Amino acid sequence: MRDKLENAADIPLRQVLLGDAPSQEQSAKEKMIEVAELWLDAHPWARRAADLHRKEVKERAAEKAPVKAPKTGRFTSFLANGEALPTGPEAGYIAERPVSSEASPEAAQSSSSRSKMSKKPPQIQESLRAKLMALVVARIETQFQVDMLKRCLESILAQSLPPRALWVCWYARDFSLQLVVRQLLDELVPRCIRRGTPLSQLQLEEPLGQWRHIEAVLKARQQMGGDVCEMWVAIAQASEIWHPRRCESLCQEASKASEEVPALLCAGGTFSEVEQVVTSTVEADNLIAEGVALAMPEEIEKFQSSSVLMRLPILCKFLATLPPTMLNHEFCDLAFCSYAWNDPKTQRCLANDADLSWSVFCSGAKDGASRLAAVLGAQTVSASTEEKQAAFVLRRSAGAWAVESINAADFVRFMMAANTAAEAIALAQLFAAVATDVDVDRWWRAVGETFLWNGEAQRDGVLWLQQHGPEFVQQARVRLGALQEPSEKLDTLLRSNKPFAFPESKPCNEPMVG
Repeated sequence: MRDKLENAADIPLRQVLLGDAPSQEQSAKEKMIEVAELWLDAHPWARRAADLHRKEVKERAAEKAPVKAPKTGRFTSFLANGEALPTGPEAGYIAERPVSSEASPEAAQSSSSRSKMSKKPPQIQESLRAKLMALVVARIETQFQVDMLKRCLESILAQSLPPRALWVCWYARDFSLQLVVRQLLDELVPRCIRRGTPLSQLQLEEPLGQWRHIEAVLKARQQMGGDVCEMWVAIAQASEIWHPRRCESLCQEASKASEEVPALLCAGGTFSEVEQVVTSTVEADNLIAEGVALAMPEEIEKFQSSSVLMRLPILCKFLATLPPTMLNHEFCDLAFCSYAWNDPKTQRCLANDADLSWSVFCSGAKDGASRLAAVLGAQTVSASTEEKQAAFVLRRSAGAWAVESINAADFVRFMMAANTAAEAIALAQLFAAVATDVDVDRWWRAVGETFLWNGEAQRDGVLWLQQHGPEFVQQARVRLGALQEPSEKLDTLLRSNKPFAFPESKPCNEPMVG
């Protein structure tokens, strides 16, 4: 053993490493292997450890080896070992069936179904979704209104394409109702986050008009900062239920509108007496088939503020233009609709009124005159001394119908209703280019039908209102105040890093005076 090691050590190191030993001797690699074997023989414990290590390496290699043989070296290795190539499944190969033109119909149908399942449904671009914000205004007085708010928010979350942001501005006087609303909104926050629609709520401490709610939301957004020029705003009442494809349709239409378009008129129909939340287009189609869908006439559309989709800078300018007296008014939305409907650059995105995929599910859409009649019927505001004195003077000069068919107290209420109607007409005509756009006679007729039951007296009373209508409207404009310069108030509502060119102000029929 020692002699063999000494003989191996006589080989020059350069020849062992570079492999240029004489041809009559063994190669350097064989010498190194021989030296290693001799060393293992001299140390039995090293031999056992080496054998055990080789065995473990082979076992791990066998466990990790793939079923399918590698592409390179397989054929050469089998030839070198003199073995036959395996052809069965154990070799890692799967026999392919030849494709025949006479395949069975069942196989063709299954393959086509698999191809259909592999196709993904069409996706709407995320850039379209980033333009829409839903703003829900709620004034809670009963538990039923809380249920309606929940129904409205559920329908917005069930949209095929949810809005980019969701704001809820609400007010409730009763503390118990406040707790219920807060619990409802807290429960919806995680769902909104999962849908990619963050929910922000704003609780007001005093009862304000609908548009003062919207003004408060825009002030809160301004304090948050950010670029908002590309945002579109869809305003909703808590009593509405949205069609499942409403946001998707609005986003698609908004993406087609040019930068000069300030608003989109998206009304087309309503659904009456819908109690459940519609979570799919199939349910909406079933309701349409059952005849629940109702067409919305144009006179109702013009007074339906939820049918207007407006750019956020234009909405901010509208709110900055109106004084607080108008923003607090019951019929301020008539001015908003007048602002949108009478702009020559506003587009109607619904050419076919039969297409109800744009619709909002409403529990009762009414035109301006019908809404006025409902407000007048529930009006309980007491008249001041000046209002009573002015009503008594007009009663003596109005004619026999005012003296014989209605008492003094009812005539005072009648004149208060006439003033309310005059204010509604003034707001509806605030931005109108043509005065005949509003059917003034229907407004006066609503007042007469509410307070005068005798047919002859009703006719005479409506004629008297029509005759003195222009004077009442002018007085209403004085009470409402003058339009403001929006630049002074716009900074408190709008914050943007991009310049935005506002359209020129639309002229009024008659200048507002204060």
